[in-house]
Amino acid sequence: VGHVVDLHVTANSVLSFTSVIT
Repeated sequence: VGHVVDLHVTANSVLSFTSVIT
């Protein structure tokens, strides 16, 4: 479960980071 949450958080962070760049 922890790994799944970590991946979800990481993906969300990446999407947010990309949104900021764009």
